[in-house]
Amino acid sequence: MAFYHRVFSPELIAAIDSASAQMGPFELTRQLLYFYMSQRGIFDDEIWECVHELSESSFGDAGYSDRLDQLYEKYAPEFYSEEGALDPRKEPERWNEANVGVTVSSGLSYGLQDPVRYLPFHICYNAKDYQWGFDQIQETIENLAYASRFQHGLPPELVAEIDAATVKFGPLGFTKKFLFNHLLDHGICGGEVWDCVAELSESSCRDSSYIGRLEWLSKKYDEDYYSDIDYEPEQLKTLVARISVIDNILYGLDKPIAELPYHVCYAMLDSRWDFDKLIEKVKNLE
Repeated sequence: MAFYHRVFSPELIAAIDSASAQMGPFELTRQLLYFYMSQRGIFDDEIWECVHELSESSFGDAGYSDRLDQLYEKYAPEFYSEEGALDPRKEPERWNEANVGVTVSSGLSYGLQDPVRYLPFHICYNAKDYQWGFDQIQETIENLAYASRFQHGLPPELVAEIDAATVKFGPLGFTKKFLFNHLLDHGICGGEVWDCVAELSESSCRDSSYIGRLEWLSKKYDEDYYSDIDYEPEQLKTLVARISVIDNILYGLDKPIAELPYHVCYAMLDSRWDFDKLIEKVKNLE
């Protein structure tokens, strides 16, 4: 802690201490990282899930620590390697993702080695860069009333729209309409993925043959995506849309049906689909 007293201003330390006392160090850390990642357009499942799962139990879990190490090893070569480091001027999106992946994984890993109360300090120190200085971090902490209202990793405005649409259509009805619209946006109006959405129901969520078909399609499309095929841009967008829908359904199958709309919306987040885009899509469901 003495290190942070030399680096952080008294005002920032006071803000962290106050927010930790109010929210607890784990919740403060989660909300800070939700805000940090969303501000940078990063909604990668792997990174967000590590933040979601941060808790008192994961703090002492060797498996959780190993996942953070794997996440770091995935992004660090693209960020630090002299030979393979990305050039932010040539590949800004990939560089940004690697930067965030390293920041989150290393900040949490360092935090696991010290008492819990120091965890938010590690994250604040790691997250500081030319875009997010200590003054901005302090302002964010002092205004976490908004961030603390996130549910399922989604902001309150989006949650309110999902709630209203779910009352109207039901959780499965909402999910099917949302996924159908996503497929239609990419010119897909039939086929095996369309059929999987059409067959989504309370019973199919527990049907081993339906789940097996989803898993087979997920593997098939992943192999297509990572193959040597030189796809045209539109073909690649269509393939990614199919992958997104199948993986979204699979991701939500082990969750309560009432939560399915939130998980589907969360899983759709990426550099092209931010919170504002999702709010617009949910509002326009018919």
